[in-house]
Amino acid sequence: MEVKKIKINELAPHPKNPRIHPDSAIEKLVRSIKEFGWTNPILVSKDGYIIINIMYRKYYAHLLAWWYTHGEWPHKSVDHINNDKADNRPENLRLATYHQNSMNQKIRVNNTTGYKGVVYTKGRWRARITINYKMMCLGYFDTPEQAHQAYCEAAKLYAGEYANPGC
Repeated sequence: MEVKKIKINELAPHPKNPRIHPDSAIEKLVRSIKEFGWTNPILVSKDGYIIINIMYRKYYAHLLAWWYTHGEWPHKSVDHINNDKADNRPENLRLATYHQNSMNQKIRVNNTTGYKGVVYTKGRWRARITINYKMMCLGYFDTPEQAHQAYCEAAKLYAGEYANPGC
C-alpha cells in the first residue's frame, strides 16, 4: 500500500459518491435552513437512551460522555450507576462487563411478584439468579420477602457493587 500526502484543496469527491445531491435538493435544503435554522437532532431511543447525531452518525450520549471524560472509547459496556439512562454525568458512569451491567438492571415491567429474582412455583416462592448465563436456584421460601432476601444476598456476593435489588 502506498500512502500519499495530498493538500486538502486538491481533494475531490469520488464521482460515484452517494452524498452528491442535485442542485434542486440543495436549494430545498438551503430554503429549509433559512426558514427553520440548522438543528442537530438529539433523539431518545425506545428504551430511554439519549442518541446524538454527529456528522450523519448516531452515538449514544453515555458513550460520548465516557470518551470526552476519559479520552478513550470504552472497551466494555458503560453502566449507568443509578439506572437513569438520561443521566450521563461522568460520576454516574462506569465500565462494566455485560454480566455486571445486567446485574444492575431494574426490576422488569413484566415481573408478577413485585420482587427481582423471585417467582411463584409449586405453591412456594423460589429465589433464583443468573450467573454467567446459568440460572441458579437459591431455594424455596414461605414468603416472597424471604426469597427476595436470598436473592439480594446472592446478588451482593456475585455482583458486588453492581448488584441492584430491583426495588
